Amino acid sequence: MTEHDDQGVVLFIPFDFVELPSSVIVDARDEFMQTLYKLWLDAIFCLVSESNYLGLYMYTISKLAKEANVGVETIRFYEKKALLQQPIKPSQGYRQYTPQALSRVLFIKRAQLLGFTLAEISSLLVLSNSNCEEVQSLAEHKLDVIEDKLKDLTRLKGSLQSLISDCKNNTNEKACPIIQSLQPSNKTNT
Repeated sequence: MTEHDDQGVVLFIPFDFVELPSSVIVDARDEFMQTLYKLWLDAIFCLVSESNYLGLYMYTISKLAKEANVGVETIRFYEKKALLQQPIKPSQGYRQYTPQALSRVLFIKRAQLLGFTLAEISSLLVLSNSNCEEVQSLAEHKLDVIEDKLKDLTRLKGSLQSLISDCKNNTNEKACPIIQSLQPSNKTNT
């Protein structure tokens, strides 16, 4: 398959290009595969500019962080926690992140907004190619946890409302019911 970039240069794009980078990165555990991938990247960089990688926009880590509205440290943290694959560094230039990496970072941020922990998000990412029942089960568990927290918060709200009411009705200005309730009791356990 061939395409033309903005400058009229013909780009040869393998049919399985979309699969190649992710499968090579995932399977690049041996030195031969890493070397082969680096050579492939170096050859590509000779053909296209930094911002146009086989017709796809590529991001440096700072550009990726800016697009996702996170810090560079967040990207590195996600890589450390294996939530995001770190691209192999070419022999010249910077690591290049794909649009799929941006999508993954945005997915992680949206899941965090829904209250999922990074461990749960990791499970969601693993389950993203699974059936919906497994994902539903994880979401239902998260809903149960949230409902338990809401019950605890409702109890806490009631306690605080009661203490505030006691404080409003307090006639002794030197003794505050809220402070007294926070003091350890003088009872001894015998």
